[in-house]
Amino acid sequence: MTDEEYPVLTQFRGSLDYAKIAEVRNDKYGRSGRLAEPFGSRMGWFSYDDLLKHGRAESQGFCVYTANFWKSNRDAEIERYMKQWFPKGPFQSATDSKEAEYRRLLALPSASALLKSEIEQAFKIAARRAHPDAGGSGEEFKQLAAAKDALMKRWQR
Repeated sequence: MTDEEYPVLTQFRGSLDYAKIAEVRNDKYGRSGRLAEPFGSRMGWFSYDDLLKHGRAESQGFCVYTANFWKSNRDAEIERYMKQWFPKGPFQSATDSKEAEYRRLLALPSASALLKSEIEQAFKIAARRAHPDAGGSGEEFKQLAAAKDALMKRWQR
């Protein structure tokens, strides 16, 4: 359908991926859209008109965004879902010196909401450098793993 990729937030896992629109159809409610796989069959049909008008559309535990809406509302959207699904609260900013240090170790921003997938990706990048097999130290690798584990605790229900 289009080559543009749209941000897709998997609400229950706290992960962000990108997908293309596979199909748009007219129905009695307006236009409906379906994402390309692997999201199309899991997300189902969503209001394409809502996506274009409001910048976001939800269906089946997924939320698809326009790139502009996601860029300008990213933190608010993450906070909204974290309040709903994860009662331990959102990652507004580093609330104590330990959290600030964990974010620094993983090269994560100190003052924004974080998705689970962003923490995991930051750990993978940092771990490649710090792993003993790659010339790093065992102690540095353990610190990175502890930082990842501490930040991920917020995503546990």
